[in-house]
Amino acid sequence: MKVSISDAARLAGISRQHLYAKYINPGVISVDRETLDKPTIDAAELLRVFPNIKLPDALSSTDGQEKTQEFTRRIAALDSEVTALRQQLNVSQDREKWLQGTVDKLTDTIRLLEHRPADQREAAPRKGFFARIFGGGK
Repeated sequence: MKVSISDAARLAGISRQHLYAKYINPGVISVDRETLDKPTIDAAELLRVFPNIKLPDALSSTDGQEKTQEFTRRIAALDSEVTALRQQLNVSQDREKWLQGTVDKLTDTIRLLEHRPADQREAAPRKGFFARIFGGGK
């Protein structure tokens, strides 16, 4: 959260001139100069240099702490979900390996059942109906 230079001096309990002379010009507090006419100071910078100041409710980190706690709970829930999904994936991969092994065994069994001896594979082709009746061909 950003505050103006005047607000920062008021929160610190010092004058703007003193804030500039003792903290900004020597570089103790960094100033964001996004626009030339309105420099701002980050509230975290103020708390770093003046740890005893009390920020207004709008600037307090209570809301940030609540969000952090919410995010922490959400991360924990997502971590447990990822763990459960990884376990399911491992079970699925094991099942897939078993099924592939079963398919391979069945394929080998079918090949053995369809196996034909060499003499049957190279036998002469059968004569057609008319060739058998009328004795055509050889």
